[in-house]
Formats: sequence, structure tokens, C-alpha cells
Amino acid sequence: MGPKRSVPSGSKSAPKKRRRVMNLKEKVELLDMLRSGKTAAAVGRHYCINESTVRHIKKKEKEIREAIAAAAPTTAKYLHKPRDPNLSRVESATFFWVLDCYKKGIPVDSGIIREKAKSLYDFLKENEGEGSTSADFQASKGWFENFKKRFSLCSVKVMGEAASADQETASIGQEAAREFPETPKKLIEEKGSIQLLPFKLDCRDVPEVNVLERSFSVHKAHSVKDMENIFQLVRNVIPPLTTKKHKGQDGRIGIVGGCQEYTGAPYFAAISALKLGADLSHVFCTKDAAPVIKSYSPELIVHPVLDSPHTDEEVAKWLPRLHTIVIGPGLGRNDTLLENAKGIIEKSKVRGIPVVIDADGLWLIAQQPSLIQGYQRAILTPNYMEFSRLYETMFRTSVDSNDNHRCVLRLSQALGNLTVVQKGEKDIISDGEKVLVCSHEGSSRRCGGQGDLLSGSLGVLAHWAFLAGPEKTNGQNPFLVAAFGACSLTRQCNNQAFQKYGRSMTTTDMVAEVGMAFSKLFET
Repeated sequence: MGPKRSVPSGSKSAPKKRRRVMNLKEKVELLDMLRSGKTAAAVGRHYCINESTVRHIKKKEKEIREAIAAAAPTTAKYLHKPRDPNLSRVESATFFWVLDCYKKGIPVDSGIIREKAKSLYDFLKENEGEGSTSADFQASKGWFENFKKRFSLCSVKVMGEAASADQETASIGQEAAREFPETPKKLIEEKGSIQLLPFKLDCRDVPEVNVLERSFSVHKAHSVKDMENIFQLVRNVIPPLTTKKHKGQDGRIGIVGGCQEYTGAPYFAAISALKLGADLSHVFCTKDAAPVIKSYSPELIVHPVLDSPHTDEEVAKWLPRLHTIVIGPGLGRNDTLLENAKGIIEKSKVRGIPVVIDADGLWLIAQQPSLIQGYQRAILTPNYMEFSRLYETMFRTSVDSNDNHRCVLRLSQALGNLTVVQKGEKDIISDGEKVLVCSHEGSSRRCGGQGDLLSGSLGVLAHWAFLAGPEKTNGQNPFLVAAFGACSLTRQCNNQAFQKYGRSMTTTDMVAEVGMAFSKLFET
């Protein structure tokens, strides 16, 4: 046997190939590619991974999407168990119970609060039955400290010999009275129900539960007072007209859509934005649609770039000047246009620009929900069919038509708590935490194009509400307020135009009513 060959000096063995670990965002994009019809082999080549790895990720699809819906960082490379949804519901209910006690002058200490939270959690778990997946909840001192931080509760230590952590008094904004009730009998006797979005907990058999009602909660219909309160928030965010402003300060809106077949939709969205009070409206459309859209109105700035090989670069030049982007009116379903719209959405997200998505923009989201998932400056405005498509994409089940409120809230949560507006007989609006119902009177006439009026006006109101800040919206999500305002305005335009034209009413007639409708709703 001959001598072993010596390794030349200075030479190194080939480095071991490192195993690639994909983050959650990449996995969701991979799953979307599989859903679009691509084979596991093709997807594996795209990501430079084995076909078996692709199949393994596919098996874990449910867990991956649940992790994203639970607001896990998209850069995370490993799945983390999502927070128990029952616990979030219980914490919200407990907070409003504490608030109700404070308003009634009934001080509560940490022990009572912890006991209340545990009783509510146990009640929820019991209602789930034997198949419950909820874990045991002990309402520990550590949980209580985190609860206080999450809801910004101030705490005042009890002054006295036996002062301890369990004797802290929870109060909202100021010290609660020191005189604790001798026994919680009062609370035990006050039996009723707790109103908690999006469902009602029957608490007749649960001790120490008051009747609580959350502002803007889901009712069969809002009271006149509730509706007026929300209208006032919309009025708060509307910027006053003044001679000191320059052109562009009250809104520069971009509409992405318009192709050979559909030129009316982007026009209606853009002109509605101007009629509402935006200073400038831009339309990014295909080359053959541009002259047609431009001929409708000289007020619009029209860019024939949507089918250009350099769409991303062309639109990117304008994004720094725009306050809101509306994606979808007249977009169509051409693969090239959808891909270009996708690039615009990505660039808008990077810049933090609010994005309203309607019409065929929603078709794009239904194919690739990861494109918008978790971006809370996005507002989706689906009609019933578009909503059903999105819902089935996210949950692999059909919409429960008997509980639309819950379905809208669930979809918002699954998409990362962005704002969803389901248009219909009553417009249902949710950001995953609250649900508003706009039942402002419209008419029985449904003409094509009025959804574009909604998306264009929503683009303006979203900018105004976002700019105004939480102090003008009373701490409410500005996009909820904006959506409610846009829905109300669209319905008012519909009502006024129908009074004049009846069955022959068209969206052009509705657009002509924007000024008067706005004045009637928000300036009187």
C-alpha cells in the first residue's frame, strides 16, 4: 500500500454548505407561490432549497399563517406559540369592568381584579367545552403587573400597616377612594352580561360581573348619540380652510388603476378626492387609458406608466410627494399590471404611506395576502363577494352570513389588525379590536362606480385623520374614523342623487353631490 497523499500546504478543505433557514415572511411568500399553482420543484429552485423542504413548509402552513396573524415578527425564523386569544378578550373585559367600577365609585384592589379576570377566563373555557385548547390561567401577580402596563393603569399603594402588592388600588388617571366595600355582595348581586367585541358573554352564572358596554361596540344599530359622537370625531380631523396654506397641504392623493377596459373607475376615485377637499389627484394608469381619463377632467394629473417596463421607478419618483395611495380602481387582472401594483404597494409600505385597496387590488391581496399582512396603515374596502374571497383565502371556510360583524373582525385580525370595510346594506368597519357599523341612510339604487367614490374620499380622509393624531380622534384608530366618514359621505351622496334622479341615478350624479353632502354631514 502506497503512502498517503499529503495535502498541499496552504490549501483548505471546501467549506461545509450552510443550511438555509427561512424567516416567516419568506415562508408565507413560498406558500403563496404554491397556492398560485406553481409546483414544489419550481418553488424549491426559486428559493434554492430542496423539494422536501418545500413540502415540509406546506405541511406547516396553518401554524405559519397563525403565527403571522398573531403578529409574530416577519423576520422570525422559528414559530412561537401565539398568545391565547381568550386571554386578550378577558383582559379587555376586565379593563372595562375596572373602568365601570371607578365610574361608580367602587374601588378595586389587585386581588379583586385578578379574581375577576380568572372567573371570566374560566367561564370562557367552560363554554368552549371538552375540545377547549385554552391553557390554565392563574391571574398571577406577574400577569397583573403586565396587565397594568398594557392598559396604562395607574396604581396607588395602600397607606397603612399591611400595605403590600396585593393592596394596590387600581384607578384610572387619579387616586381611587380608600374605603373598600366590606364584601363584594353588591357586585355578586349585579348579574347581567358583558358586551365584548365581537360577541356577547352571558355572565348570569359568573359572580361579580357588572353590565358593561364598550363605546362603539357592535349593536344591531348605533344609537343617534353614538352616531353623532363618531361624526364629531370625523369633523375634528377635517383641516380648516385658511389663506395661509399652500397647494398640496390638504392632500396629494395617488390612484393606481386604469386600463383599456376600465377608465371610469380611476376617474371617479380621483375626482371624488378633489371634490372632498384634496388639493391634487394623480392617476397612474396604462398608456392607452391615459388620454381617455385625461379627457374626463383637466383637473387630474395623469401618468401613463402602469404598463411601462419601468413602472416601479416611474411611480417611486412621485411617492415622496403623495400622502395616500389608492390601489385598484380600474386596475384589471392583467398579470403585468398586478405585478406592478404589487411593487407600488411594497414601496408605499417602506415609506409608511397609508394605502387604500379596492376592486382588483383586493383580487391581488386574495392571491398574495402576505403582501399587506401586518401593515396597519392599509385599509381594505371589499364588497360582499370580494370579502368572501379574502375570508376563504385566510380561513379556508366560507363566511358566516349570520355573524358578519365577527367575520369582519376575524379577517382584520388575521391580516394583522389592518382596517377592513365590508360594504353592503350596512357598512361594517373593523381594525381587529373594534367594530363600527355605518347605517347612514342611502338608497336602494346600486350603480357601478360608487365604490370608487368611497375609495377616493377615503384616501383623503385617511390622510387627514392620520395627520390629525390621536388627540383629535379621542384615542380612536384614525383609519376607523376615516372609514366611517367616507362610508357616511358615500351614502349621503347616494341618498341626495336618488332623491333627484331615482332609478336613473348614476355615479356621475353622486359625484356632483359630494360638496353638499360633505357640508351637510361635517360642516353643520
